Amino acid sequence: MPSKEKLYRGWHCVTLDAKVGSVVKASLGQKRREETEYLFMNYVPKRSEQQIF
Repeated sequence: MPSKEKLYRGWHCVTLDAKVGSVVKASLGQKRREETEYLFMNYVPKRSEQQIF
């Protein structure tokens, strides 16, 4: 299987740090795990569109 970098070569990529998972109980020491999300776009967004969150 090709890597996402090879598959989307030439596309614009934005990476975001995200917390994933469902309900957690902080009182029990549970935490949501952190992952990196990759957003691939087949265009270069305008400066105003780059601010996602």
